[in-house]
Amino acid sequence: MIRNQTFFFLLFLLVPFLWNNCDQPKVTDPAGLSQSTPTSPPAPTATPSVYYISQDIVGPREKERVDPIYPRTAYDLKKEGFIILSVIITAEGTVTNIAVLHSAGPQLDAAAIKAVEKWEYYPATLEGKPVAVYYNISFNFSRQTNENHTKSAITD
Repeated sequence: MIRNQTFFFLLFLLVPFLWNNCDQPKVTDPAGLSQSTPTSPPAPTATPSVYYISQDIVGPREKERVDPIYPRTAYDLKKEGFIILSVIITAEGTVTNIAVLHSAGPQLDAAAIKAVEKWEYYPATLEGKPVAVYYNISFNFSRQTNENHTKSAITD
């Protein structure tokens, strides 16, 4: 149990860092076919910074949450699992850049993503100003916990 908690804690800390520091593939011109005329560097874009939640940042708070719907076929096939999604919560409180860090299979992943796309947050703040932050969201699809739900929680 402790090992799993430690693993997910480390995953929570490391994945956004690694995700942002991935190198882009380098394109080379071995035949020398490219133009040799000098070009000016592209103009910097005005993209806002995305922060990691730290002691200086007040984390986002849920405004509206939609629970994921257990897909009927996955439920009937007794598929269960734990999902971790990495997202960016914008300064406006919307969820973007959804990526699956830990999968429970395509059907359950899709159900979790569909729900998270509808979530809204009060944005994180830095010195009282809204900022975009990296955020991890986890789901546990379990037939045992879903047996007491109404049929509306399970769809085709």
